[in-house]
Amino acid sequence: MGLHKIDLIVDERIILELKAVAEIAPVHRQQALSYLKATGLELAMVINFGGNRLQVARVVNTKQKRKFA
Repeated sequence: MGLHKIDLIVDERIILELKAVAEIAPVHRQQALSYLKATGLELAMVINFGGNRLQVARVVNTKQKRKFA
């Protein structure tokens, strides 16, 4: 098990996972979901700058326990 580090957290609500790969792969979405589960946050965006065009994948933690009523 390796060390993982979240790229950015915006407004303590959204995780941004930045990539520079040819395509966003399922493993990238899974990594973002793991970060969501570890932090208790609900939304992550995987943003890829490495392809022919900018790619964005939205990842939602549907099992997230809301901290706010």
